[in-house]
Amino acid sequence: MEGTDIHSDDKSYAHDHTYYGNGCERAWEGDPPYYNGSTISCTTRMVQTFDGEDQENGVYYNFTASTSGTSNSVTTGNVPDSFCPLGWQLPYGGTGGDYYDKSKSWKYLLSEYSYGDSKAGIDKAMSFPLSLVKGGDYQFSTGALYRQNINGNYYAITAENSDNAYRLGIWISNLTTIYGTTRNGAMTLRCSSNHRRHGGRNTCRFDNLYR
Repeated sequence: MEGTDIHSDDKSYAHDHTYYGNGCERAWEGDPPYYNGSTISCTTRMVQTFDGEDQENGVYYNFTASTSGTSNSVTTGNVPDSFCPLGWQLPYGGTGGDYYDKSKSWKYLLSEYSYGDSKAGIDKAMSFPLSLVKGGDYQFSTGALYRQNINGNYYAITAENSDNAYRLGIWISNLTTIYGTTRNGAMTLRCSSNHRRHGGRNTCRFDNLYR
């Protein structure tokens, strides 16, 4: 609820953490320890797509929780499991290697729907059918909330290095799949699965995992 003290920082990305509660529209700026983040919950967890659909920004997962703990033994490359329903997984990510541009990857998805990395691409990605949102994040290294309705980050199942994991990032003016983010951040998840579309074409389906 609004005003709840949510400050409980943990510097280790290897610990399994989730956060459920209201987000905050606080930009990442300034000096430590909180970089303008909020250590109390704000007014709402509701966020809106570009075409006006309300969505509940439910649970934030750090990378260890997102991957059901299997990422702790993976330095680079794809992690063997994710916290998604049976038959689903976190999308692949990265800039090379196996599957980064194949079905069930963020790169493939943006190409399949002809989303560019411009502001127009963000507006399309934040509209039906993908309906991404700028859900913000919770940082367990600072114990603070950030960027709801400012940025959106969605983990891939791909580790960049021992500290970072790849993500889809919805920034102020562009979409990006090539940069990693700290494993100790926490964000909403998007799960992927293959299905056969009318006409026999294999494509990729993405669903929210907010709760």
